[in-house]
Amino acid sequence: MTHANEQRGLRIAGSDFIYLREGYYGAVFVDKDEGRIRKVFLNKNGKEHARQVFEAEACAYEKASGVAELLPLIPGNFIRCQPQRIVDISGQCVSADFFCDLAFETDYVEGTFCKVGSIQSKSVRAVMELFHAADIKNVQDMSVVLDTEGNVVSAIDFAIQEIALWHDD
Repeated sequence: MTHANEQRGLRIAGSDFIYLREGYYGAVFVDKDEGRIRKVFLNKNGKEHARQVFEAEACAYEKASGVAELLPLIPGNFIRCQPQRIVDISGQCVSADFFCDLAFETDYVEGTFCKVGSIQSKSVRAVMELFHAADIKNVQDMSVVLDTEGNVVSAIDFAIQEIALWHDD
């Protein structure tokens, strides 16, 4: 799936973070020299919903960072970020397209990520059980990197709980 932001040359002003990719809730920027990524939440579905999803993800990273069995599987050095300014290739501020105060940073993980729902393996099930045991319940959309034997070596996109999007139609 391609996103309009791929063509915009986005970057985080005053840093070496450049646009890498995006998911449903956020855009991911990378600073490959520093080996870091920053996820900044997109301005869609309302600020309160985005804040709830951000908190569910951030709390899950913080919780997983304290669990010995999960620590080797998650990107390291998680931090919540201060608000930033996002600009396009011409230097125009496009921060209004984002909730710039809803952002976190982790170590960059190389690899090909696959959604856990597309993988049937004992390793994936075992990792999902480890997250559940740590009270990190929203893992159905988690993405993982597998080694050549099919073992999970890294996991991203997990949350304490699923935050449903409600519509008042």
